[in-house]
Amino acid sequence: MARRRFLASVVTLALLSLPPAAAAESSSKGGASKGSGFSKSTSKSSSKGGFGSSKSKAGASKSDPSKSRAHSSKKGSSKGSSQATKVGPPGSGLPSAPVHEDGSTAEDVRIRGSYFSEATFAALPCEPVEIPVGERRCWRCGDAWFEKLVYDGQAVYVEVFAPEGARADQLPEHVQTIRGENGTYFAADDALYAPLQGGSGGFVVVSTAPGFRVEELPDAARHGVPIIADGFTYYRYLGVYYREEREDGRTYYVASESPF
Repeated sequence: MARRRFLASVVTLALLSLPPAAAAESSSKGGASKGSGFSKSTSKSSSKGGFGSSKSKAGASKSDPSKSRAHSSKKGSSKGSSQATKVGPPGSGLPSAPVHEDGSTAEDVRIRGSYFSEATFAALPCEPVEIPVGERRCWRCGDAWFEKLVYDGQAVYVEVFAPEGARADQLPEHVQTIRGENGTYFAADDALYAPLQGGSGGFVVVSTAPGFRVEELPDAARHGVPIIADGFTYYRYLGVYYREEREDGRTYYVASESPF
């Protein structure tokens, strides 16, 4: 009995001499295990929440409304601009090149200025006079020439350079005489004229199609800056490009296609 009491006293003294943390761990092993499980569970839950949160952020970045709107706007803008380049005037289909009244192409029309609606053309300060030129219907208003074309289904009058073959009883007030390959020409502000053949008097607007050649250019052609392209010098007169060429020590100017 005394021995048992002695052993109990020794154990009690031993426990009292241990550090508090060790004593707590030793005295609550079962409870600590449960607490550790709770801590583990909490950590796991927290980790899960963190992962979920990260996933949620990733999802948010994928479906960010601002980015979605920007993408949609960009796509819509691109689509809209693409469509804008194809859309013609209000009430019409795709824009088309002007054509003659019979629907044939008008590539042979040398357009000089603006387009006028029928109402605007009728309100011009001068009285337009219809003048047939070959198979063409042309109008002259003062010194200006017009042709009637159809643009996107609308009848319009367009200012043109004087059409080839147009006749005039007399020359405009200011002309310059120049030498040409086949005779003398008269350069005016609206056209290049030649005397009518047969001695009947009058003048006619000559064709200045590619290949037409003159020995000198009117002063009006030299008012602009010469164009240098592919080793040739070009001058422009009444919408036609003249290429400077030399042959047998002489200089010629040949009507040509645009150098651009």
